[in-house]
Amino acid sequence: VEFEQALARNPRAASVRGRVAETLLKLGRYDDAFRAYAEMTDGQPDEESLLGMSQAREAQGRAAEALELARTALRAFPDSSRLRVQEARLLMARGDASGAESAARDALERAPEDNGARAVLGEALGRGGRTERSRSGSRSPMTARARPRRAR
Repeated sequence: VEFEQALARNPRAASVRGRVAETLLKLGRYDDAFRAYAEMTDGQPDEESLLGMSQAREAQGRAAEALELARTALRAFPDSSRLRVQEARLLMARGDASGAESAARDALERAPEDNGARAVLGEALGRGGRTERSRSGSRSPMTARARPRRAR
């Protein structure tokens, strides 16, 4: 109801539209969420709307469309670590561990502390049979080092 009131006051408010779309996605109203994300930017899709559209399609079980949306978004926003993580997750879901690893590494180059990218990278390395690399590859350099033992 509050979102509807905010939209009534300012129907072009992208931030309000984004919150509505996000809420619809969380409620499982995927068609409505997709439409809300698509309408969010009046024909000028931004990173958030394209990511949301990809997530809505993924939630609907339309993985190929979700991946295509993520890749289209990456062409427009090549420095987006969030879109690269989405691409990595979608590649992982379809069994492309090598592609997922590459996308996750690209995301980590842009955002080294991105835990989503680290998780997908670890999963991709683990699925590829590289469990030792997976353990060290999915941690930050600080946590990968041996920690000193505390005196007792």
